[in-house]
Amino acid sequence: MQQIKFNVTVDTSVIPPIFVFYNENKQPTNGSVTVHGEPTEICYVLESPGYFMQKPAITDDFNHDITFTFEDNGKTLVLVDQGSRDNEDVGLQLVVESVKTGQRYASPDPRIKNKRP
Repeated sequence: MQQIKFNVTVDTSVIPPIFVFYNENKQPTNGSVTVHGEPTEICYVLESPGYFMQKPAITDDFNHDITFTFEDNGKTLVLVDQGSRDNEDVGLQLVVESVKTGQRYASPDPRIKNKRP
């Protein structure tokens, strides 16, 4: 299974909150992924202290082939895209919650694109 990892920081001191995604080379990116037909594990690791992940908002997953779990006490969201044979453009919003206030914040909309192999 292919694996892709992003580290994520969130700054909620501004409105709207700023989510920054970093790829495995620690370079800023938009957090989007393209899957080419094979199952892919996509990990989003929240680096900002005082927050944990909540259920992500997933849209346009018409084949219902994306599942998710949490690891590290909610600091890591692990998505598994089964690699649809159809072209899909799935929306994903990460949702984080403040430990202190219980306030929830949603990220901009990275995409998970499924491309036919």
